Amino acid sequence: MEQKKRNPYFYPLVAVLLFVVLPVAACIVVFVNPFRVPDRLQVLDSCRDTNDGLLLLTQSYNGSLIEPSSIMVFQRNTNNQWVRYYIDHEAPYWWSGKLVKKGGKYEVSCESQPVAEVDAPKQVIRATAGKSIVRESEPITGQSGGIYEQLNKLAKTL
Repeated sequence: MEQKKRNPYFYPLVAVLLFVVLPVAACIVVFVNPFRVPDRLQVLDSCRDTNDGLLLLTQSYNGSLIEPSSIMVFQRNTNNQWVRYYIDHEAPYWWSGKLVKKGGKYEVSCESQPVAEVDAPKQVIRATAGKSIVRESEPITGQSGGIYEQLNKLAKTL
């Protein structure tokens, strides 16, 4: 009985699969998490500020492997207006994020590393990790699209 010869490319193909394709796929799942719905807010942490306002640390999937997540802090003030603070739009998937009260301010951290500091009463945010942070100048209203409704729904559940 004649023994069947194995394709000479079999072992190199298996090696490429095991050492290239599978690790790249695992990195995409871990750092990008492409199974999320684009533009849907995911609340990482929330807290009440001193004036009975609300702070939400959120991330949303951008639908891109190059710039996967936008990280933002939303603040609802006592007039029920929402203000958005942009932190990053090229962030990998944040598995955890925290808002920690430190005096009259709130520290934003990712994986226990401080990223920004929010002074809620003054509506000011400052970067602590070298990133530029922009405060949206206009309050978010019903004309801002689905994000306004998402924020109000999220606020009711907290």
